[in-house]
Amino acid sequence: MAVLSRLRLHALLPAAVLGGSLLVPVTSGAVTVTALTARDRNGQTFLTWTAPAGSGWTYRVYARSSPITVGGDLAGATLLGSGGDSSWCDQRLSSLRGVVYPYLVDSLGTPLTPTQRLFVATPLADGSRWYAVTAQPSGSSEDLTVVPGQNATTLPVVETVSRPRPVYQRIVLGDFNETCEVYALWVTDQATPLFPAMSDRASMAYDIGLVRGGTAPNNVLWTRGHGRGGSFLSSLTGSGDPLEWRVSNDDYLPNDDVCTFYYGYHEGYDPYADGNPLPTTGVVRDYTWQRVLYTLDWALATFPVDSDRVYARGGSMGGTFALDFGLHDPGRVAAVEALVPKVDMSNFVDSGLPPLLFAPMWGDPATTDLPTPEGIGVYERLRMASLTGLRHTGGVAPLVTLSGRNDTTVGWAEKVPFYAAMETNRLGGVFYWDERTHGGPGDWDPMYDLSQLRRYRRAQSFPALSRCSLDDDPGDGDPTHGDLVGQINAFVVWDTSLADYPDRWEVKLSLRDLTLSSGTRVAPASATVDVTPRRLQHFQVNPLASYAWSLRRLADNAPIASGVVAADALGLVTVPAVTVLRDGVLLRINVPGPADVHAPSAPAGSLSLTLVREPARDRAELAVVWPRAGEARIELFDAGGRRVVVPFEGMVAAGATRIAFDARTLAAGLYFARATQGADRAIARVVVLR
Repeated sequence: MAVLSRLRLHALLPAAVLGGSLLVPVTSGAVTVTALTARDRNGQTFLTWTAPAGSGWTYRVYARSSPITVGGDLAGATLLGSGGDSSWCDQRLSSLRGVVYPYLVDSLGTPLTPTQRLFVATPLADGSRWYAVTAQPSGSSEDLTVVPGQNATTLPVVETVSRPRPVYQRIVLGDFNETCEVYALWVTDQATPLFPAMSDRASMAYDIGLVRGGTAPNNVLWTRGHGRGGSFLSSLTGSGDPLEWRVSNDDYLPNDDVCTFYYGYHEGYDPYADGNPLPTTGVVRDYTWQRVLYTLDWALATFPVDSDRVYARGGSMGGTFALDFGLHDPGRVAAVEALVPKVDMSNFVDSGLPPLLFAPMWGDPATTDLPTPEGIGVYERLRMASLTGLRHTGGVAPLVTLSGRNDTTVGWAEKVPFYAAMETNRLGGVFYWDERTHGGPGDWDPMYDLSQLRRYRRAQSFPALSRCSLDDDPGDGDPTHGDLVGQINAFVVWDTSLADYPDRWEVKLSLRDLTLSSGTRVAPASATVDVTPRRLQHFQVNPLASYAWSLRRLADNAPIASGVVAADALGLVTVPAVTVLRDGVLLRINVPGPADVHAPSAPAGSLSLTLVREPARDRAELAVVWPRAGEARIELFDAGGRRVVVPFEGMVAAGATRIAFDARTLAAGLYFARATQGADRAIARVVVLR
């Protein structure tokens, strides 16, 4: 995640991009734009005009539902926005390649010329509108002269609200020599029923990169994000399959803040200005994330890609982009993989990024957590551990992350509560860490295998794994504590040919060896892991209902264990401590029949934890069975993975007991109790009501 200072456009590009070699003085007196043309296309009106002589102009665009014939009519018109001398060309792409690239307002049309200017209006409702454009020279006031047929339309534009389409521009080479089709999307500051607001300025243009792939079945789609300071041209690489499709999303701000971390910014933020003040009130809008989602929907609707095999990936800020798909919008992707992502935008404890780096967009995290359209604070929204709590019932997409203990760019300490929250909420995930820095390399590089993700489908359930007996210890956030090279859930793999029927769900589980740069970690003969079916397609789980489970050895179909488990109050069923053999087992969960009723619900001698009465109010009581005498602990975590209470810590005797604690100090909501004794762990949900 390179932290780049902004280079101003005129230092990067030929002067022609700016409309002249220097700011050219203009003569006094009325000067208007000429040749104003308005074209309605796909829910947007493209306005072009010829600029007056010189440069340094500011243009303002007005619209009205009746003709604009004189300057006085502007008082009753709507000011849609403004623009400058460079609206005729793609400033972003031009700055990336050092070549001036004019815009096309029609994929089959001709490029704009340096004497033309462009504004794209997005109507909020069906109807007819007249347009006018004024010109204001640098250092002077706005010229309100209106000349119909020159700077004002004489005929109305009949507009219809529809879904705007990105406009094809040209083909360029990506940073790694990919053949990239460039599309431009002009966004709006006011949402329509079919087009969300994606900026607080009208007519901002963003580039989209597309690498074409094959036809079915070779039409997988990867949606990509780039690192901070990168671009859509640096995130076009694939997984090694030359026939896959790729769409890359550009996150770029034309100021010193560089980017929005694929989220957005405060509604009063000026994306064209440096040194925005820190907001203390108002709403932080998800402008960029809405554009990311819109771009994906456009790609799915436009190109022959497989909507069931969409995958998100990226590194650094692009890794955060991928995790956002997996945790916030999991229904849109089949699986995600994130390399060295930042998972908490409010935590810079061991990060080289300044703590207030993003405060001009979102506010100071130490003093404020401004609301978002999603009903939560922006820093809660940008904290992955918090998202896991919000997704505990709906689940997430299968995800893989690889992080570094010595990554002083995004930090290591933030990862530990994220891992804990994923396990507490039984969301699965495979997590690797080693001693890499932000740029790598690291010991787990051989396991960063993108082809593994392509096994999964968006409309397919999967087993979310937790409490695996082979998990390594990430420690307490100190880079020197815990296992320096480790993993969570990586040894256990599942066959994607699962059975997902209304009356039963079953999956084949096995163990695999793990390949490191330093050698191979050989899987043992067996391990245990908790299994929670997620993203169910047909199998129905009812809250608090009982379900039978059975486990058989794949080699000879011999029974290993069976039992009955109860779904929790939120409709999730988890089979605890499933024995997984290296050569494979078959786990089946089904609605119990008469033969299942008396089956044991858990292996003898296992640690168990349940809430005696749910929901809890003033006094909560936990029933726990300790498998042996010794030191033990019970902790209570909130939905974001933060520890809030330690109800018990000390020596215990083997057997059943009850632990009570005062719940009056807890806010209403969902919590998780975790009992720990040695390597054994058990988790119970605690719902507190007031």
